[in-house]
Amino acid sequence: ALLLLGWVAQALDRGTVLVTGASRGIGAACAKRLARDGYVVAVNYCSDADAAARVVNDIVEDGGSAEAFQADVSTEQAVVDLFNAIDASPLPPLTGLVNNAGIIGFEMPQTLDTCTTDAFEAMMATNLLGPLMCCREAAKRMAPGSAVVNLSSGSAYLGRPLLYSMSKGALNSMQHGLIEPLAKQGVRINTVSPGVTET
Repeated sequence: ALLLLGWVAQALDRGTVLVTGASRGIGAACAKRLARDGYVVAVNYCSDADAAARVVNDIVEDGGSAEAFQADVSTEQAVVDLFNAIDASPLPPLTGLVNNAGIIGFEMPQTLDTCTTDAFEAMMATNLLGPLMCCREAAKRMAPGSAVVNLSSGSAYLGRPLLYSMSKGALNSMQHGLIEPLAKQGVRINTVSPGVTET
């Protein structure tokens, strides 16, 4: 019991980390690892509630704490609602954000001769606007010592698929623009760019 109370105190001290797109793949792996490291995890998902529930269940069975939150982060209002829902939950204060949600868009027209405005806007909404809005909302809530991690891609340096690589290149640039304002709050921001990953 004392060990359990100690873990609860540690988790409350470390706070909550929101992981977007955490129902599968890299996002799910991040959520589970964060929980093992003693954080409470807000597991965001867009549409697959069952997959998110499995991630939460895995975390709880492993002795961690997590709660699932639905939101399509490609829209500003959905992001605002997501953070408000976390605020209204019993979870401890937000101390971390992992901007993992994203789309590759293999089914989208992504060549110079086929790309469209609709495809461009859909890609940028999820892969760039979503992380930006999440950073904005997180910054309103984070205390000094908090951290943000953006999931970019090695594709940002390869240029293909065209729209996907553009969105990830812009995400990398976004980090440089956010370093100073977040640093003034004592919040760290980093971006990682995985290569091909089996998920």
